[in-house]
Amino acid sequence: MKNHIKRKGIILTAAAAAMLAAVPMLLTGCGGEEQTESSSAVSSEVSEPVSSTEVSSVPETVIDKDAWYLILVNATHKADESLAPDCETLPSGASVDKRIYKKAMKMIDDAAEDGYVINVTSAYRDYHWQTDLYNAEVQENLNKGMSESKAKDQAKTVVAEPGTSEHQTGLAMDVSTEGSTDLLETYEDTPEGKWLHKNCWKYGFILRYPKGKENITGIIYEPWHFRYVGEEAAKVITERGITLEEYLGEDDPIRPAGLTSSMTGDDSSDDTTEESSDSSSDVEDEASVEENDDSDSSSETIRDTSANPAVAMG
Repeated sequence: MKNHIKRKGIILTAAAAAMLAAVPMLLTGCGGEEQTESSSAVSSEVSEPVSSTEVSSVPETVIDKDAWYLILVNATHKADESLAPDCETLPSGASVDKRIYKKAMKMIDDAAEDGYVINVTSAYRDYHWQTDLYNAEVQENLNKGMSESKAKDQAKTVVAEPGTSEHQTGLAMDVSTEGSTDLLETYEDTPEGKWLHKNCWKYGFILRYPKGKENITGIIYEPWHFRYVGEEAAKVITERGITLEEYLGEDDPIRPAGLTSSMTGDDSSDDTTEESSDSSSDVEDEASVEENDDSDSSSETIRDTSANPAVAMG
């Protein structure tokens, strides 16, 4: 009996010793010291902070530049003559791409509920319509005795050259006060203008030509011109205070004929310009749109403006 107990004690002692020997293995894993070194390396790698440069290099969103609602039309990105969207007519008589019709109507209706009338004076214009407007302006300048080259350059200051107006996309709308077709810079101070500037992004629209961005858009400040870009892009563009060009990474400076260096911030002289250099009016005078539009057409502005057919168009 004593021998049996003794043998049993020896067996228990041996088992205990085996368990104690296994503890380091359990703690370090199958690789022993090598596994400990590997774990230490991983821990060090994870705890190392990521530089701000690496974070900023990762885009917040993937921009689909080929999306129909992000099409870029300006002096350096001309629309093809064949661009002609399927449109639907708004209550005002202006037409927009039917894909944005519901968004536009939602914005107009919501503004009305808040007591504001969004008067859309112009939206879609096809290439040929724009061509007729531009040619008419050129002819008017020729009749004043201008050379052909100067007549064309001067025409571009009040009417967008065919293919460079985003009204051809059907995604842009010009708005004015109720009962008027005048497109004025003072629209920004009207109740409806303030409502639009504050809320348009919620419906996928942006103020397309903001103040201080003339050197990027190539267009003067137009508080009446709104463009559909989709809700996601509109939110980002509005929050960052940028333009569609900047959002798409196409923000090389643009200086079409008629846009002065004082407006773009470009002080370099333009040797190809035929106009005299004695014009010293300041930026605000050049960029403003007069209510009585009977002034001489030599004022240096780019107006991608539009109204009803009987009114001057951009």
